[in-house]
Amino acid sequence: MVATPPPIPVSRAPVLILWATVVAERLGYPPGTALTLGRYVAGSSARAKARRLGITDEEQDAGGTPRARGNGSPGRVAAG
Repeated sequence: MVATPPPIPVSRAPVLILWATVVAERLGYPPGTALTLGRYVAGSSARAKARRLGITDEEQDAGGTPRARGNGSPGRVAAG
């Protein structure tokens, strides 16, 4: 009897991004816009799951905590 290979773990976020991107492209969106929509769908799904698991609440999702980005100033490049 042939041994069954072990299952390969796959993170679902990239799969969801790819699926939503392909759907958006087939609906006629340009590739860049389709990818943005795919990322939005995956992010929304992750936030909904976090709320369902009790990891976060809706106040945090609504922008209660600003996201840190690089040096804290979007669009600025640190002098160096």
